[in-house]
Amino acid sequence: MRKTAVAVFVLSLFLVMLSGCNKLKTKRSTHIRSYTLNVEDQSVVGTPILISEFNTYGRSSQKHGLTEEQNAWQSYEFTTLDSYKEKLIYMGRSGDIIRVTYQHFKIDDPSPDYSQELTFDITSNALIQFKSYKIRVINATDQYIRFQVVED
Repeated sequence: MRKTAVAVFVLSLFLVMLSGCNKLKTKRSTHIRSYTLNVEDQSVVGTPILISEFNTYGRSSQKHGLTEEQNAWQSYEFTTLDSYKEKLIYMGRSGDIIRVTYQHFKIDDPSPDYSQELTFDITSNALIQFKSYKIRVINATDQYIRFQVVED
């Protein structure tokens, strides 16, 4: 029983010492957009209407050496796993139907991990909505689309 108590104490002491060797600080986030809200833009078939990138960064410090000196700590920033990128790609118009492809990417992965083909009927409403995006269609042909992103 005494050996177990000593082993638990030594393990606890080791974990406390180890936790002091790496410090994870709070995260910061960025949202990078390829568009400006309420500004008219144009895309041709096969190109993105919008690209939206959501990045979350963590900052960590790791101790080097055995001293408590400030220069014994090395700090670095990293992209967390919950970072991602979205694209809406214009695929053309047929009659009153607009075709758009949605793609979702994990950060630093060039191929989409999810893709969805979308169709929108613009007969009665020139505002298309998908997820949190609202896009006003100004003019659309089988070659290009003129639009405004009004909400993201």
